[in-house]
Amino acid sequence: MSPSGIGIFGALMTGGLLAVNAVAQTAPQSSADLVRYLTYQADRVHPLHLNGCADPKEYRDAAHSLVALGASAVPEIESALRSLQSRGQQMGGAFNSRWLLFAYARIKGTAAYRQFQAMIDNPGLNFLRRDLDNAVAISLGLTSYVSSIRTPETLLHCGVTEPRDTLDDLILAWETNDSGGVEAQLGPNAQAALQFLLAQQSWTDLRTHTWRGTASPNVAVGYRLDVANVWSQPREMLDQAATDARRFVNLDFYPPNPELQAQFTNRAGQVCGHFGIRFLRTEVGLRTKYLVDETNMEGLLTTISVCAAMN
Repeated sequence: MSPSGIGIFGALMTGGLLAVNAVAQTAPQSSADLVRYLTYQADRVHPLHLNGCADPKEYRDAAHSLVALGASAVPEIESALRSLQSRGQQMGGAFNSRWLLFAYARIKGTAAYRQFQAMIDNPGLNFLRRDLDNAVAISLGLTSYVSSIRTPETLLHCGVTEPRDTLDDLILAWETNDSGGVEAQLGPNAQAALQFLLAQQSWTDLRTHTWRGTASPNVAVGYRLDVANVWSQPREMLDQAATDARRFVNLDFYPPNPELQAQFTNRAGQVCGHFGIRFLRTEVGLRTKYLVDETNMEGLLTTISVCAAMN
């Protein structure tokens, strides 16, 4: 690792330790106190905000406690979400409110969808759009949900990058007309398939033909992966065992070039297509990544487009 990489890693570890120390206390058990705890309204110093690997276990435990309270926790969570919608980043603990979203999704299920869509459409909540996508995936029982107004992932994933991470980035790049972003997610067979299509037409013509016209600037596509491991689950289920399984991966238990069946949905979670997608495990720098290596790229891109057009 380069000296600069070591410096960044050290800063992340330091920030993570500060965050852990700041919440190293027993979380309260009433819904009101749990919401205050997660949004830093209980005389607590807000730590450096870091997602993913640096999230203290206490956050997940507190959100899980909200889920355990069930419907009785809903009024307190909805009150906090209303404040978040009106105040955005000015609300206390706004950057940590992702845990409220996940707990609300677990408790309300599909009934949380309208609430999340209103929040996704709120420009004051841009900083939460990826978390809102994750919350929609939980509420609709999907592996993942990708709205075109989220930003591309810039941080490394904990553990091995999963097939869903690459598929998410591919869908987002296709939704936003980012040709370079699409190509970056492809293995050699998929690259060859895409180049074959582009030898017959321009990128613009391919987009127009596949989308059957001009795509809306605000679309979303969800999907479920039919596989019997954590790859099928949303990124965050408030399950520490699943979180640990993603962080500490033994690649011997995972195939190097899986073909996964994906059930695609439109923005509202209605099934709109099925597709078997080939992936290829490879090394990208110091990271292991599953690239999309599908030979029928036209079919895959068309399926995504049809589902996006059904919003």
